[in-house]
Amino acid sequence: MSETILYPEISTLRKHAGWIKYVAVHTLSFQAWTAGAVPRDPDYNIIDGNENQFKAVFDDLESCLNAAGTSISNAIKIQIFLQDMAVYNEFNVWYRSYVVGKYGDKVRRCVAVGINGQETVVEAEITAAIEEGEYYDKCVAATKKALGL
Repeated sequence: MSETILYPEISTLRKHAGWIKYVAVHTLSFQAWTAGAVPRDPDYNIIDGNENQFKAVFDDLESCLNAAGTSISNAIKIQIFLQDMAVYNEFNVWYRSYVVGKYGDKVRRCVAVGINGQETVVEAEITAAIEEGEYYDKCVAATKKALGL
């Protein structure tokens, strides 16, 4: 099976507090798993405003998935972690408009968690299927080779 670990040069997943190279997306066969994206700018400062944070997280996730040859349109599952469920309704309104409106409805999970005691209101991660294309073709070839086909 074909496996790749990617470090795309995108904002919040480019670095983690400046001291570790952050694995942004891991692909194996026909799936891609993103790391948890948090709403930070390219200098790793927390972005102001709830809606700006929501958008920054999903923009980063889309960049990661694009680097793996897929997109949020191919999401198998989206996992959302909110600092406080007090923003749940606000997040749902934004999610329905931005994510569902742009990519279609997806299986998702949304839970409340403590996020590093910061002003970060949201973190999310996505598992997605790999689209047909160059990477998909490599995965098919590697799988056939492993199976002796």
